[in-house]
Amino acid sequence: MSKRYGLTGLNGTVELSKGGAKVKNSSGVIEARNSADDAYAIVRGATASGDNDLITKAQFDAAIGGQVMYVSQAITFETSGTFNIGSAVATAKRILSVRVIVDTLFNGTTPTLEIGITGTTDLLMATTDNNLKLSDSYAKDPVYVTSGSTQFIGTYVADSSSAGAGIIVIEYV
Repeated sequence: MSKRYGLTGLNGTVELSKGGAKVKNSSGVIEARNSADDAYAIVRGATASGDNDLITKAQFDAAIGGQVMYVSQAITFETSGTFNIGSAVATAKRILSVRVIVDTLFNGTTPTLEIGITGTTDLLMATTDNNLKLSDSYAKDPVYVTSGSTQFIGTYVADSSSAGAGIIVIEYV
């Protein structure tokens, strides 16, 4: 004989055992909440194996290979030529992302910025991957692992800019 619980049309909040944690619908988002419903609850599960499975923290840590670090460098319209972005990054570090955040648009005719290393100045981000004339955030996820102590550089051409500011952030593990 099959069991019939009749659980269709449940309330928006379901309490798991008397006084226990809750699972609730919050504007179409499933939330796990503590018994007082004033904080999120920890949800545990098995190691993911399918494409649509949620992953555990252990799987995430293993996938990124450690703590995420970053180097950054502010840039303004007065920055000129080639400049270092933060300190040199150690050997065998994998670049996760390169981001250029333009806070104040650069007002030159065609100001440009590329990010890379000596000898390959656009290795991580080419001039076509960002637009300094628009206040926006530009991201690139390059496939690059440092082969020795590596100093990342930016190369900026003002092209008559008299205003403009932003920041470059490179994340790595």
